[in-house]
Amino acid sequence: MKYLATHFIFILATIFCTGCATILGGGSQEVTIRTNAPDAEVYIDNEHVGTGETVTAKVKKDLEAKQIRIDREGYKSEYRVHYQEKKSPLKLLSWATAGALIAAPMSAGSSLAIYGLFGLFIPIYDSGPRSFDYHRDAGEVITYDSQIASRQENQKYVFLSSTSFNIEENDLIIESYNDKQYKKGRAPKLTSRDNNKISIENTIFNDALNSVLLTYGFIDTTRKILKKKTNTLYISANVTGLKFKQISKPYSAFSGSARFLVSETSIDWTISDVYQQPKFQSSNTASSGEFALTTGYSSDSDLGVATISINDAVKSSFLKLMANPKAQALLQIEEEEIVEMEEMTIFSASRAVNSLTAARETTVTIINKDGHGSGCVIGKNGEIITNYHVVAGASDLTVRLNNGEEYPADVVRYSEFGDLALLKIRKTFNTAFKLPTKKNYSIGEEVYAIGTPTSVDLGQTLSKGIISSERTQEDQEWIQTDVSINPGNSGGALVNTKGELVGVVNSKLMGRGIEGISFCIPAKSVSELLSIKYGSGIQ
Repeated sequence: MKYLATHFIFILATIFCTGCATILGGGSQEVTIRTNAPDAEVYIDNEHVGTGETVTAKVKKDLEAKQIRIDREGYKSEYRVHYQEKKSPLKLLSWATAGALIAAPMSAGSSLAIYGLFGLFIPIYDSGPRSFDYHRDAGEVITYDSQIASRQENQKYVFLSSTSFNIEENDLIIESYNDKQYKKGRAPKLTSRDNNKISIENTIFNDALNSVLLTYGFIDTTRKILKKKTNTLYISANVTGLKFKQISKPYSAFSGSARFLVSETSIDWTISDVYQQPKFQSSNTASSGEFALTTGYSSDSDLGVATISINDAVKSSFLKLMANPKAQALLQIEEEEIVEMEEMTIFSASRAVNSLTAARETTVTIINKDGHGSGCVIGKNGEIITNYHVVAGASDLTVRLNNGEEYPADVVRYSEFGDLALLKIRKTFNTAFKLPTKKNYSIGEEVYAIGTPTSVDLGQTLSKGIISSERTQEDQEWIQTDVSINPGNSGGALVNTKGELVGVVNSKLMGRGIEGISFCIPAKSVSELLSIKYGSGIQ
């Protein structure tokens, strides 16, 4: 009985005590990351661990997935996840421990001999962190798929125009894999489609794109307000598909899983000029790197990880777009900005505008299928000036006069560099603005803006302010004013107290906490930019 009791105690010890793999195993392990680049910087859980083609670091064994980031100048950061796997039973010291514990009472008699012998081949179950090793696949060579070329001096600046997130329920896909399925390209063990699992905001995409544009010099930080029109591009992104791939490594029923997340985005891209005219459109699908999770994408703590992975996928998609030869061609600065035009003669009306009342009557509304703007009558035979961006890309234009009459309009000529266009309607005017040939304004002078803000129902609205300053950007002059200007005012008149035209309303600086900063093209520049002159004599 004494031997049986001893044997029973040893059996309980093997069941309830941690195995020797945990007791004797190390609390950390050396991990090697092969970057294949001498200038690569390696981080594990945001801690810098080395630089070079091969980096070795000691990593704590705690069953948590470890985030690896590799930074290299000229490339987008690469993200990998490293995690522990259960040691092979052949390597566990628990085999010897179990055998010793059970074989000890074998001297009790032959009745226990078979059981004792059997004990030599049964390992004690060991679930402690030290019974796991980091898998060797993290030693694979890192590849750099997303090379980034910084903006060159002969390339245009690129600004973000808009992003939209148009994901239907069937377009947001969540797939679950174990790591072997994922690495071998097998189908996921579970796929679901649910648009309510995670809240996605457009700011994710805005932040991702603005970050890469700023980092690599595509945003002109020296001129944030007055952008050079013919050497500026805008991009817009429409996200049409989003897939989350959640990869798990099952250990056992007791030790949980190491998890990481990969996001995949499908995006329709449009590159436009400063007047929002599409120049190139392309669609692509791109994946993020691997991002470590603790409990899966659905937990509150890991929503941030999902956001970061989407950010990385969006950057990869953008870099695919910019690597396209057609996009690269669009980036090249145009050598000649001002297009030479043959001089055109127009005729003055019998009366020049000399009051605010007359100025209102001589300012018109220009309507196209996408919206409206404003314009100024400058010639007897129906000549009207406006901003080029009001009419760019429009096929059908209608001019509405102060009295409600409407006329179809044709674009006679335009200057992209000056953001000006000359229109013509079949109408004779007795009163019109007269374009000045020299500067006819001064800083601090009281001025009025006339146009059609926000809605065509608000035609010929008059607002008051002063000339705040004069600005010059690469040989182009601007009048800065605090006059109230809103969408639809573009192309309208900036006049003095006599109603004389001093400028053409062009743009307003918008943003939270910003008010009273607007810009107009000096009226004295219009004749030169559009190459027009007034004829002498009567027509």
